[in-house]
Amino acid sequence: MRVQRKRSREEVREIRKIMIGKDISQSGIAKKLGVSVSAVNQVVTGKRSTPKIVKALIEAGVPDVYLCQKELSIGEAA
Repeated sequence: MRVQRKRSREEVREIRKIMIGKDISQSGIAKKLGVSVSAVNQVVTGKRSTPKIVKALIEAGVPDVYLCQKELSIGEAA
């Protein structure tokens, strides 16, 4: 079983910095996908992993290293 790991503040800041540099907004991604800004924010902060939102962020220019591989198997050290 796998659980989502919340991103560190530094990781979230870096994602937001990249988004600003590429003129990407959470509200723009949300509008494009027909989801709430809150849903996009939860993906950015690592509280949620929605493939559709992750894919849109990657396609918009956020490096996948920040959005993928943030899961831990239960039993692994955090």
